[in-house]
Amino acid sequence: MTRTAEQLADVLQSEAEVSDELLKAMEKKQESLIYFKADVMADAVDRERSLLKQMRELEQERERIVADLASGVPALKGRSNGPTVSELVRYVEGNTGLRLSELAQRIKTVGHRVQQKNQQNRMLLDSSARFIKNTLRILTDDNARQLVDRTI
Repeated sequence: MTRTAEQLADVLQSEAEVSDELLKAMEKKQESLIYFKADVMADAVDRERSLLKQMRELEQERERIVADLASGVPALKGRSNGPTVSELVRYVEGNTGLRLSELAQRIKTVGHRVQQKNQQNRMLLDSSARFIKNTLRILTDDNARQLVDRTI
């Protein structure tokens, strides 16, 4: 169990690092929204997509290892939904168990920060969309006038 628990710790470490990078990419995206930098926005979105792909792959690996570890713990066998890392930590002894617990907490914390940043970015996007819509409404006299002459 120790070797597999150490593998789980390595995967969680990678997940934590990718989560940190995702948060940084989201912060860049937020900055690009605030300062209207489309090129920075495009780069940040591409980076986010790449990081999310890595997160999915790491999550699948984590779930496989957790299922493998749980199969050796009678209290966790036969459950319809797989155990969480937090539940599994109770059965891992020593420094590895402590490391797993710390990494799981770190990932949860960063996950909450990512959710908050995502919500802030959504509000900024909504605000920008309203601004553009209102600007277009003003320029077209409440859509009574065409903005572009189509005879060109």
